[in-house]
Amino acid sequence: MKIQDLLPELKKINTDEITFLKLDISNFIEIRKQSGNIFNKNFSCEIELIWAKAAVETEMIITDLINLIEQKGISSLTNNDFKSLSITETRDGNVNLTNVVWENLLTEDEKNELLNHDLERESEIVETKLFFKKKSIKEIYIECNNFSASIDI
Repeated sequence: MKIQDLLPELKKINTDEITFLKLDISNFIEIRKQSGNIFNKNFSCEIELIWAKAAVETEMIITDLINLIEQKGISSLTNNDFKSLSITETRDGNVNLTNVVWENLLTEDEKNELLNHDLERESEIVETKLFFKKKSIKEIYIECNNFSASIDI
């Protein structure tokens, strides 16, 4: 389906219905705050994952989706336009570990041993924030009741 054909089709659906959206996005950024324990010492860190491609899902009321598309257009949408996003797939990413804070100072031996540890994998995710910019959405899949459409952007 083409973008210009989408809105008339969406307007035929009951306005209170929930619609399921799957977005394929390029240049997707995931920032995680994580915490863990190594050497019986607590630590926290920030993990920045820059994904070349990601698939995310969300749900919203059909009228909100229609208003969003009419006001901004699909190519102008960013993460700020959605209340919640769930990552379903990621591809080709870079990982940056930053802001590592230890509850207690590490000894020299612990600092040397730390090279054998992966702080990202040895810690739990505490908080996740997801970001994408305008023109990052490459495909959108919409499903609501008996209606479904896939639009390449």
